[in-house]
Amino acid sequence: LISSYALSSLYAPLLKGAGSTPILFMTWGYWRDNMDQSELVDVPTFTKFLYDGYHYYANVLEQVGCKPKIAPVGLAFLVIWEENFSFWKKLFGEDKYHPSPHGTYLAACVIYATIHDHLPPSSTRFTNQVFSRSRGMQLSGDPQPLPTEEEAIYLRWIAKRVALRGYIPKSFLAVSSE
Repeated sequence: LISSYALSSLYAPLLKGAGSTPILFMTWGYWRDNMDQSELVDVPTFTKFLYDGYHYYANVLEQVGCKPKIAPVGLAFLVIWEENFSFWKKLFGEDKYHPSPHGTYLAACVIYATIHDHLPPSSTRFTNQVFSRSRGMQLSGDPQPLPTEEEAIYLRWIAKRVALRGYIPKSFLAVSSE
């Protein structure tokens, strides 16, 4: 594959030369009824395809001496899909693909935990302060709701389970065993 060649021969030397630890941001499976996603089967299968791809790239980097980490944001999204489907819908913006402020906060917590081996400061649960300086991405121009403090605590708990404790959603394990 051209991309694995570029990763191993172009990017890996730069990463190694800088002494950095590559962080691969595993994205999430999503489902949009207005597109043909039949090859993706369902959200757990889509997530499995993403997982396999990110682990493939991590392996490419490992073979040339890098020590990458994967930020399992997609697995965190899948936990919520599995355990709290109505809340899972809150993770997406108007286009049902890009993350909403809820999804952005979850992704940030997972990435932070992956990099630092602990959650971000608990003060980040006050999301109105966290998002006060952020740019918004709304197709309609209407602001999207921010996570409440209670929702932020829930999202932090999901990030902790997945990024720090290695929790794997049951639906993912079911797809993996097929």
